[in-house]
Amino acid sequence: MICVPIAFDLVQLNALCAVAGPYGGCKMMLFKNDILPNKQTVLDDLITCDFDGYADSAALVWGQSHYDISGNAVATAPLVTFTSTGMTKPNTVYGWALKDGGGATLLRTRRFDEPVAMTELNQVMQVLPLINLGEPIDLNATGVR
Repeated sequence: MICVPIAFDLVQLNALCAVAGPYGGCKMMLFKNDILPNKQTVLDDLITCDFDGYADSAALVWGQSHYDISGNAVATAPLVTFTSTGMTKPNTVYGWALKDGGGATLLRTRRFDEPVAMTELNQVMQVLPLINLGEPIDLNATGVR
């Protein structure tokens, strides 16, 4: 069993989210395919939303990491707002993903508990970018729904 001292969790997370770290300058995207992401998921497995007005987020700037109420090291960036500017391309949004600043590498995904329909003019979705080192990872997930 590998054990990382809790005091080192914040050091690790701060390094990951620093400007020069892998999450520094990453961007958030929304995906519209009904996929259950897993450890084998790659960026090409996700279908990017294309509702009217959609664009990936600007580069994320992470705040100082901290411990949540459960004692897990977490980092957040400011809320990302996605707004539908029309109704010609409705999408069902299944989750979000973080990709590197160049848009080539998938860093992290999160599937919503329930999909969100983006079907209305000026409909707004706000998403909190979050990295939680204590989040359970299902190594057996197949990615098929």
